[in-house]
Amino acid sequence: MIQRGLIVAASICILLGFGAWRSGVFTSDSADAAETTQSASDAAKPDAAKTARIDGFRSAKFGDSEEAVREAIEKDFGKSAGDIKSVESPIQRTKTLIVRVNDLIPDTGEAQVAYVLGYKSKALIQVNVLWGTAVTPKTTGVAIARTALILKSYFNNQGYDRKRIIHDRRMKNGVLVFQTTDEEKHLLRLIYIDVPIGKKKDAKADDKAEKKSAYALTLNYIADPVNPDILRIKPGEF
Repeated sequence: MIQRGLIVAASICILLGFGAWRSGVFTSDSADAAETTQSASDAAKPDAAKTARIDGFRSAKFGDSEEAVREAIEKDFGKSAGDIKSVESPIQRTKTLIVRVNDLIPDTGEAQVAYVLGYKSKALIQVNVLWGTAVTPKTTGVAIARTALILKSYFNNQGYDRKRIIHDRRMKNGVLVFQTTDEEKHLLRLIYIDVPIGKKKDAKADDKAEKKSAYALTLNYIADPVNPDILRIKPGEF
């Protein structure tokens, strides 16, 4: 139900690196380990004095107008209007501002940042950050997995309520690296997946090294994952 199809790029991004995870780049060895880690997190007490909020990405905050988001993009990345691509969804009736940025994290290559403006509010409701094959075709699963580890470590130290944190949760073709919500039910989610896409034409049938995969790492900041501001026809309205 979470922001179903808010942006095509966020769907394409479910192409990232489970193979790298299984090869040992990530620390979790099994789904059981992930469940054990989550149980420990649930038992931990959050800092009552301060827990982190999820209110947008860098200078762009949930509820910002399109003009304010464009100003945030210029402030954060030095990008001008010509660097920003605008895409409208014919189904959800949302508008997305997309910009490409080099080294959001040092030495991690190019990323795509997409700011989604709501159907009714015309204000910022979601930010999606994408690294991977769709952005940099020659990237590797190991490179994407390392970026995931850097972000996981960062988020684990930001003061989020430990009771709300999920991490290293295996899923089809990948891993839910980190997920949490804040007091206002805003969602932060980091997903890593790799999807086999066949073998090179000249590869032997038993040559596993020649198998190809598409990789992606997606980071989502979502204002309302349950009731996103998109066009929806409710029961009885049609």
